[in-house]
Amino acid sequence: MNELQIVNEDSSFYICFHDIKPYANGTLQFRSLLDMRTTIFNVHVDCNLYIHDLKQWRDDLLAMLQWGYQEVVFAPLGEFLSITLRLESDDSISVYGNISNTSLPQSTLEFYNTLSRDDVQSLYEQLDSLLLVHNMR
Repeated sequence: MNELQIVNEDSSFYICFHDIKPYANGTLQFRSLLDMRTTIFNVHVDCNLYIHDLKQWRDDLLAMLQWGYQEVVFAPLGEFLSITLRLESDDSISVYGNISNTSLPQSTLEFYNTLSRDDVQSLYEQLDSLLLVHNMR
């Protein structure tokens, strides 16, 4: 397991962290490629993910699924990326956020879509498995 996917039911919205690999220097940091696809655009960027960010994201997703936490934010330390999941009154989950390109000033891509609880459950399970495989639970 070396990827995390956020995909809505009709696959019109897709975020994938793939080729997730720990740095060889023994730090609690992973390197990953991020792909995002919607009906309008595609994005492909490199990013760094710290283990504590991934653990917190997993724990927050569990709290949303089990205890109804209203909002979960994933904004990895040092990255110009933010993904927010918000529990709506109709039990759907809104996903929105942004990605900035630091090499092009003022270039920020904002996105929004809707996920089901099953989509978020799948993301939680992927995160938990990733952390287990790397003995980082």
